Amino acid sequence: MNYLYMDSSALVKRYYNEIGSDLMEGFYQQEYTKIIVSVIAVVELGSTFARKLRERNIDENKYEKFLLNSWMIMSMNISR
Repeated sequence: MNYLYMDSSALVKRYYNEIGSDLMEGFYQQEYTKIIVSVIAVVELGSTFARKLRERNIDENKYEKFLLNSWMIMSMNISR
């Protein structure tokens, strides 16, 4: 199994199309890769999407979809 650490800027690319999103999607598609994030990355990710909502770069539906997907994925994959 491969382990890949992602910071919040890499995680944003999963949910918001920007430069580098295609590259990051390749990592998500690899079958035997476990993605590791820090606890603070979860907070930073939420903050980034709240800012994108305030700046009207995303709509409320996209924001709610991000919250639902990210929290479900993060809660299922927390290692202690």
